[in-house]
Amino acid sequence: MSLVKNLSGTPEEIVEYLRNHPDFFVLHPELIPDLIIPHNTEENVASLIEYQVSRLRHQLSDLQYTVNEIESVSTGDRKFASSIHALSLNLFSCTSPDQLYHCLQKGLKIYYSADRVLLLLFFKSDKPEISSGMRFMDSNSKSRFMFTEIFHRNKPLCGSLQEEHLVELFERDFDSIKSTVLLPMDHPHWQGLLVLGSREKDRYGHGFELDLLVFLKDIVYHMIHNFTADTKYPPQ
Repeated sequence: MSLVKNLSGTPEEIVEYLRNHPDFFVLHPELIPDLIIPHNTEENVASLIEYQVSRLRHQLSDLQYTVNEIESVSTGDRKFASSIHALSLNLFSCTSPDQLYHCLQKGLKIYYSADRVLLLLFFKSDKPEISSGMRFMDSNSKSRFMFTEIFHRNKPLCGSLQEEHLVELFERDFDSIKSTVLLPMDHPHWQGLLVLGSREKDRYGHGFELDLLVFLKDIVYHMIHNFTADTKYPPQ
């Protein structure tokens, strides 16, 4: 392999090129581990093979650090997924909307650092007669109008809320909420909005935790469907 373009690669030319470019291996250290160098040294002179070993040790150390980081993240993700799995089973065991809401609220405060958890339901016809800590509202309400865009997008929204939205959701606590995530739900008879608010800045974002939060939202959707179907609406 020639060292530079248009160089034929004869030993003499390579020697001459390296003699004229003594910093070649400084500029191209990735070539050093591939070199075969005789280990002949004089007193107080470090050999290139020793430099190779030193460089490889640094590379191994960096690689080991990366592996440890990946293992640490993987272990954390497994523990988190196990916790969310347990919360999911608890949600499935709830026998009333009120129990569902309080179980969800408790779990999200523990696992998602949520200082506020809201569950808003906007009914397209008469609201069912069920008791719960959820907010039941008409689909023509001001709150429903304010969040039209997120229902239209039908995707989780992390942050990006204006002050008027924060006030509408969290009322007097709005100024203390630094991070939010909103997850819309669309049912034939109602629309829902699961809202998390945290005092921790930049707490919510896209990734593994949000994926599991969407999973929890889907469970809540089906549980609410069952509760409302039992009280007013026929099964879908």
